[in-house]
Formats: sequence, structure tokens, C-alpha cells
Amino acid sequence: MVWYEKYDFIENPFTIKPQETEDDFFGKKEIIRKVNSLVGKGKVVLIVGPYGTGKTTILKGIIDKFRGEKKVIYYNLYSGSDMAINFDTLLKNAGSVLSRFFRIKTKGVIMLIDEAHKMLKGDYYRLIDLYQQGYIRSIVLVSSDKGFRFPKVIRDLIDENKFELTFLDEKNAIKLVRSRLEGIKLLSDDMIKKILKKSESIRDFLLKCDDACRRAVERGSEKVEDEDLN
Repeated sequence: MVWYEKYDFIENPFTIKPQETEDDFFGKKEIIRKVNSLVGKGKVVLIVGPYGTGKTTILKGIIDKFRGEKKVIYYNLYSGSDMAINFDTLLKNAGSVLSRFFRIKTKGVIMLIDEAHKMLKGDYYRLIDLYQQGYIRSIVLVSSDKGFRFPKVIRDLIDENKFELTFLDEKNAIKLVRSRLEGIKLLSDDMIKKILKKSESIRDFLLKCDDACRRAVERGSEKVEDEDLN
């Protein structure tokens, strides 16, 4: 018998299957709402945070909100390419079939750039030039490098529209576990906080919660203790 069957769960309450959970949205819904509001107003936004903190979740929230306009461009620089971004081609491909056929740059595009700190210096200025010309309506820059300093022309436009992410705070970690365990008191708030400090992402946090609960049940305890966290 697996540990969670003792509590009449059919499946593991700490499953990490993405189709079965909205865990990535814990603590992010308000940020998504704020970012979408700024995008709607045509602002330049910066989202910063290490891997596993929900940057992709926020980008999906933006796309879900504005994709009906068919003018959202997502571009990522994970590969670390030294090639300049061909903004003109991106804008030409963003419009209607007719626009693409005649190679006409689309106006009013929302530009999402992932790992934006890897952009070439010239790309920043080209991006802002297109923004000021109205081809790009709003810019969302995403970066995993918290210490990176964008060019001043970018920083001035971002102003206070900057969001620094952590993957989960204590309040939302407790809320997440309580929703998963449905009233079962295997994990105290203090234990949840301790597991959170040892975790590197939401999925890592869930795996560690699962392991701690398994250890506690296997030794016949009704509560996770420090020895179950090793």
C-alpha cells in the first residue's frame, strides 16, 4: 500500500502532472492581472526571476489574454545565438495572409522576449525604435539574470513596471499543501516552511512533500517530523 491510500486518496495528492494541477498559478494570478493591464496600456514590462519561478506561466497568461488579436509575438533567446533578431521578418509574419503575402509589417504587435538579457545591444535600440513607431504596441522582457542591467533607454521605459519572482512564498506554499491534503494534518505549517527552504521549484517542493509524507506513514506516524525531511 502506498502512503496516500491510507488516507483514501485514489491518486497521489502531490502529483506533479501538469494537466492535473494549476500549481504554477499559485501566487501568480495577481501578477498576471497586473502585467496584462500594463500590456493593454502599451507599456514596457520586465519580469525577472530564476528558473522555476513561473515566468513561463506569466507569459502564457499574457498569450491567453491577447492571442485573440493574433498580434502576439513570442521570441526566446535560450540558444544564446549571436545573431541579431530579425524584427522586420517577425512583424511581417505576424499579420494577415494578405500582409504576409505583400511582406507588410504589422502594426500594434505585442512583443514577448524570453531571456532578453541575451539580446545584442543593437537589438535593444531597434526594438525601441519599432515601439516608438507604433509597430510594437507593448513589450514584455523576461530574464533569469537578476543582476543584468539593461541599456538606459530600456530602463527608462520600464520604470516601475518590473516584477521580481520567487517560485513560492510561505503563505502560498501552505495554501498549496492544504489544498492538496484536503484537511489531513500530516504536514504542519512549520514543516511546510522547512521543506520550502530546501526546494528549488514548485515541482521539487511537491516531490519533497510527497517523500516526507511517505517516510512519516512508513514509520507509523500521523505527522511529518524533522527526521522525515532527511
